[in-house]
Amino acid sequence: MDNKEKNELIQKSKELRQDISNLKSKLNELNEQKESWFKKKEDLNKNVSSLIEGLKQIKKDKDTLNRQVYNERQTRDMYNEEVRKLVVEVKKLNKEKIDFFQKHKIKSDPGRIKEQIDRLEMSIETEALSFEKEKKVMDQIKKMKKIYDESAEVNKIIEKISDVSKKIDEARKKADEAHKNVQELAKENQGDYSEFINASKEIGETKGVQEEAYHKFLEFKKTFSEINTQLKDKIMALYETQAKLDRFKKDAQKEQQAQQQKMLEEKTKAVEEKLRTKKKLTTEDIIVLQGGDA
Repeated sequence: MDNKEKNELIQKSKELRQDISNLKSKLNELNEQKESWFKKKEDLNKNVSSLIEGLKQIKKDKDTLNRQVYNERQTRDMYNEEVRKLVVEVKKLNKEKIDFFQKHKIKSDPGRIKEQIDRLEMSIETEALSFEKEKKVMDQIKKMKKIYDESAEVNKIIEKISDVSKKIDEARKKADEAHKNVQELAKENQGDYSEFINASKEIGETKGVQEEAYHKFLEFKKTFSEINTQLKDKIMALYETQAKLDRFKKDAQKEQQAQQQKMLEEKTKAVEEKLRTKKKLTTEDIIVLQGGDA
């Protein structure tokens, strides 16, 4: 190996070391970016999981509301049906009352007759009436009581009408309460539906960002792998270059040692010639004889 080749190997070694240093810096940067995108993906994944749990709870609450709405509608419809039946019944009773009035030629409502009787009796007790006036009032009360007693049968119908009317009022009140509950629950359910839609939309958007972060992670991972392969190749090339330089150094050392040995042998022969011819030895000659390097 000549010096030109040696110099080329040294230059190549320097370039490889510089390339390796640059690649390592680039790998560190890529690794940071790769891990950053991976962390973002994982954070978004946790966020999606949290949103999905929230969505499940919203759906659960919505299902509960739907059941409540259904139950309240059933209650409302039940009381409305009860009202309908009671209205039919009260209409029938009213017809019976009218028929009874016509049959017995009753012109006044027994209830009103009873009120008039009570009022007249009260006037006798509370007002200072003359004898003649009190007698007239007593005669009037007697006549009205007779009429009231004759209409006793219709009173039963009127009482039934009153009872049924109360039941109608109660059933309507309960139906109205159930209907009000339906409206309030439906309004709340609408709010849950909007929340459900918004949460679903947010999950979709977050998944999109998560997918983008994952693709970014894969891109940086791929680039990282490619650069890492280049780094390995550069390190291998440096190793091979350094091995060649080491062999060159060893060969040079061997060549140098061979030259030194040859020079020593030539000097030794020269000193031995001086000894044989009995010439005077120099200090250098003595060192050569002692095996040193003059």
